[in-house]
Amino acid sequence: MYDALIFHSIKILVEHPDAVSFCFLYNRKDREEIENLLKMYNVPIRKVRLLSKKLSQIRKKTHFHIDKDTVSNTDKIWKQADIKGNFLIEILNVLWNVLNKIHLKVIGKVFNQT
Repeated sequence: MYDALIFHSIKILVEHPDAVSFCFLYNRKDREEIENLLKMYNVPIRKVRLLSKKLSQIRKKTHFHIDKDTVSNTDKIWKQADIKGNFLIEILNVLWNVLNKIHLKVIGKVFNQT
């Protein structure tokens, strides 16, 4: 279950020009609107970007692109990324709420949670 959480967190936060993720929305939509929504939850965009950067290292070295130099010591990559559970959950909870508000505004309904 933890792997699925990390996998989906990476998908949400990946900064890649071909990926439609939170970062895509932030870079392509109204930044001010998104920053104001984040402020409602006392989370500045820099914290979201920090988690994105940390998850990017996990993605590049252990999850999607298994690095030949680190395949035998993935614990080292996780230690370097230094992703704390409380930090991960805080950001994911805020992103859920922010993305849900954007979804409601654009689509006219909240996410289906089933």
